[in-house]
Amino acid sequence: MSADFHSEADQRHSSATVSPTAPTVPTPVGPRDFEAQRAWEHYQVTRGIERYRRSLVQDKENGGQRLKGLDEIKVGNTIASDMIGPMVAAVVKLQAERVQYAEESSIKGKMSEDDWALLTLPAETIAACAVLTALSCSPDSTYAGVSRDCATRMQHEIEYMAWKQAERDAERERKDADAPFVPDLFKLMVKRNEVVDLRVFKKWAKKSPLFAAQDWDQKTKARIGGAIMTLLVESNSWFEVKQEHQQGHNRVKLMFRMTEMGLGVLSSLHNEGEYQRPFMLPMICEPRDYEYIEPRPAPEPEPETV
Repeated sequence: MSADFHSEADQRHSSATVSPTAPTVPTPVGPRDFEAQRAWEHYQVTRGIERYRRSLVQDKENGGQRLKGLDEIKVGNTIASDMIGPMVAAVVKLQAERVQYAEESSIKGKMSEDDWALLTLPAETIAACAVLTALSCSPDSTYAGVSRDCATRMQHEIEYMAWKQAERDAERERKDADAPFVPDLFKLMVKRNEVVDLRVFKKWAKKSPLFAAQDWDQKTKARIGGAIMTLLVESNSWFEVKQEHQQGHNRVKLMFRMTEMGLGVLSSLHNEGEYQRPFMLPMICEPRDYEYIEPRPAPEPEPETV
């Protein structure tokens, strides 16, 4: 039994319902009841498939359900580990090209907003923003929307770094001037939260007078994020940009989605995950009952002879 994941309509997974009870599965009797034992093992594998599929769905507070994104499941981590290396190398190359162009151009000493955003963050951070954006997108995401989402992640990373540095500088100035103690809200945020996600970050940032938000409009985000997501497509074979004609309109949209190769590998990873989670590992005979064996007393030491 396997799921058909190879579909552009749903690039994550499909779900099925498996009964938690097995009234038709005979219970093995004795170590030689191979037929019943194998039937029981197959049923446990089926239950494992259902358990894996349930792990891909999150229950909502209103009673509904939502499919988890690839960035939230183990399969996504496998894909991300394959994408991150080539993406980091591509970003490092692009950053070097931008630095060289700035040094050789007639506008030396000036930097565009796009180059500033690209050179402010480490290559690993930019690559992670691009990979997470790609894994979290839906099958009907447009290239422009994904580009803006990637730039938004980069914007939050720059705000995070700038706020951390501003709190450090303020603390150093207070020590030099022997000023009254003021708590470092950035350190408090990290200390009081095991995971600093976007919700926690925004909540604490509102409390700090040293936090400075980046003001990027939609066009700026589209330019910055578009350059990064183009690198992702060129450096990996997991995602692609495809033209799609809109029904009833004489217009073409650029869609960002997983490639056919990526969908095929994703299907294999899901099927592998299903069969790696059986409730009971295969056996050819029923296990023995546990027996407690009394420990033997330690032998008494022999008397020393002179």
